[in-house]
Amino acid sequence: MKTTMRTHLTLYAFLFTALTWAQTDPIAWTTLGAAGLGIGIGTIFAVLAKSKANDANSIASQISAVAQSDPGMSNYEGYNRRSDPCAPPVPVTPDTDFRPACSQLQDELDTLDSRKTMMWVGFGVGAVGVVGTGVAYYLRSDKTNANTAALIDNTVVSPVWSNHLGGIRITGTF
Repeated sequence: MKTTMRTHLTLYAFLFTALTWAQTDPIAWTTLGAAGLGIGIGTIFAVLAKSKANDANSIASQISAVAQSDPGMSNYEGYNRRSDPCAPPVPVTPDTDFRPACSQLQDELDTLDSRKTMMWVGFGVGAVGVVGTGVAYYLRSDKTNANTAALIDNTVVSPVWSNHLGGIRITGTF
């Protein structure tokens, strides 16, 4: 019980020191602003990408349904094109012209790719902001408080990477 109480007090001291530093250091404002902005932009583009993915899936389902029911797709230029009606050359059968629908699907997929790219850029900027805040705090904070100084001196941050896992490991006495 004593260890848990000491751990909580040390953590509260650390958080208090970190918040005080964040309120007074312009570097903290910049890095925290970048983190918040990046995470916000990443989240917005993630939602937009999800919406665009739903639109693309809907169009693809409609194209597939029409292709399955079109008798001309079973032997279009010697191939069964029912499973992939938008592969080049895009088929035009006596019953259906797939070019406009496949073009619309390609536009949706291109927009989806752009939104996913912006999502990852946003989350990347957010991650840089978070890491930058941690580095700036470590380099610029006042370490005169004995509990905070001991906490910072005993804390080790190291990358973790394997085939199925990636991240940061933080160890020390908390």
